Amino acid sequence: MNDSLVLDHLPLAVHLGAKWNGIPREDAVQEAAMGLILAARAFEQGNGAKFSTFATTVIRGHLVRAARKYGRLRSDGLCGCGTPSTSV
Repeated sequence: MNDSLVLDHLPLAVHLGAKWNGIPREDAVQEAAMGLILAARAFEQGNGAKFSTFATTVIRGHLVRAARKYGRLRSDGLCGCGTPSTSV
């Protein structure tokens, strides 16, 4: 894992977690940070994708799973932030 990727993109994780409505804010930010760490572990440089784009997808997926764990994912498929949930 590249520590600098995580540190440099931590504001992205905080931003995504803070605007998530299906989980208490502090928990959402923590879940987003864990998603960022997973993204840094899985990212392969040279595949043509920017890390921030890849990380956003992984973080949102992690937040959807956390919302399901908390039992607060809305039945209409929205996570509470206006973004359709992805199948995980």
